[in-house]
Amino acid sequence: MHRLSDAEQAFVENQGLFFERFGLPRIGGRILAHLLLAEEPLTLDQIAASLKVSKASVSTNMRHFQDLRLVDVTSPLGERKSYYQWSPQAWERRYDLAAMVARLARAVAEQGLAAISSDCPLARTRMEEAIAFADYMQGELERARAGWLQRLAQLRENAP
Repeated sequence: MHRLSDAEQAFVENQGLFFERFGLPRIGGRILAHLLLAEEPLTLDQIAASLKVSKASVSTNMRHFQDLRLVDVTSPLGERKSYYQWSPQAWERRYDLAAMVARLARAVAEQGLAAISSDCPLARTRMEEAIAFADYMQGELERARAGWLQRLAQLRENAP
């Protein structure tokens, strides 16, 4: 297994602090950073040892990252252990997740609009704006995702 250089370790720590700044677990950011740097899939034990954290903490975070579809799990033939790697589709999956959030926000706003009586024009306006915002975000995310996929294809075409 690759040992992290001082510069890589600094990146891992900074990624953890970045996550923490947004109310997310620092260890989660560190794990994702480590996976971004890894040239090969890693086991939970390898990640825990490299980051000097508990295997249970890595496992908990890894399940969350699998749910978000940022991490793929592999198990080589004949191996009993699972190996984890940064998903090659992780970036576009982030768009998919954001689009799902926009759709859910719209549904909640529609529910709110239906619940408001006609004698509450300010509340109705707010809910209509929430629906319009969710629709706008959905469209922008679709355009951004298409642009990202185009850019990604160019990056991969020019990769060594």
